[in-house]
Amino acid sequence: MTDPDRWPLAPGNASPEVEERLTAEAARWPEPSTALREQVTGILTRPERRTTAA
Repeated sequence: MTDPDRWPLAPGNASPEVEERLTAEAARWPEPSTALREQVTGILTRPERRTTAA
């Protein structure tokens, strides 16, 4: 569990009512398709987005 003062809405830190509402909201959103996951991965792994450790 995380620090409830710093992360009040983290799983396990919120009140039961808030946990229930957050769970219901999350259930409304569909899982992304494979095509969308691949598109996002392609964007995030573009060479111009990569940084080198100095």
